[in-house]
Amino acid sequence: MLFPAAPALWERRGKPVRPVPDQVRDIWDMCQQKAVWKPMAFVYLYNIFQVPCAAWQSFLQLGLGFPAWRLGLLSTAGAAMTFVGILAFKKFFFQSSWRSLYLWTTVLVASFSLAQIALVTRFNATVLHVSDFWFSMGDDVLANYVTGVQWLPVCIMYIQLCPAGSEGASYALLTTYGNVAGAVSSALAGVLAGIWDVTNSAMAAHQYSGLLNLTILTSILGPMPLLILWLLPKSSEEARKLRDSKKKSKLGGFMFLLVLLLSLMYTTWDCLSAMFE
Repeated sequence: MLFPAAPALWERRGKPVRPVPDQVRDIWDMCQQKAVWKPMAFVYLYNIFQVPCAAWQSFLQLGLGFPAWRLGLLSTAGAAMTFVGILAFKKFFFQSSWRSLYLWTTVLVASFSLAQIALVTRFNATVLHVSDFWFSMGDDVLANYVTGVQWLPVCIMYIQLCPAGSEGASYALLTTYGNVAGAVSSALAGVLAGIWDVTNSAMAAHQYSGLLNLTILTSILGPMPLLILWLLPKSSEEARKLRDSKKKSKLGGFMFLLVLLLSLMYTTWDCLSAMFE
């Protein structure tokens, strides 16, 4: 399916390429800028606090008896609605304040996460008379739609922060920073899952008390980064003004790179330890 898009990856020859040492200096200069490390601190902490419920897939499969095709359908519908959320941002929210956007989308995501309690307690079936599959479908679809709305503002910010001549390496660094926070969050999800009994045997035996506690905990953690929402620029224009101010901090740049390095080391260690258990 992706083969027709392969020609777009063709790299044109003859264009001047800046030496690697110059690009490294540009990236270090970028990391020191307040316009970079300040909003990226919010992006990193926000992504870390979006801790998934590690036992949720086991609950759907073993507790509610969802076959593999239903789990696949949930993932497919969620991915489609993420794309719809991106289109919705371009159409309806492009001029909206980034802070207000993150405020209401985060509250909605936390609400959808708490709505999972209805599945755990069987409230959807006994009171609302909604089937497990359609209730979980609505929950996943709406949550992924909201995630899609959140995604594009951060990408716009990344593009604005990249220095001329080193756009590729800089953009890769910034996206890695956000993505590695998500990887750390997934690793933390495994740690939190060890607090209560949310094993496969507990799900199969319909013992959901641990799952209920874990769902409540992860739902509470999600909105906590809103306390540092002021780190995020209000809009693309404010981000541009902050970049043009050229305010720098070597300590800020050092901490930016240190957090990235430690996060990569932690996630690598977590993956290797899981492989050799």
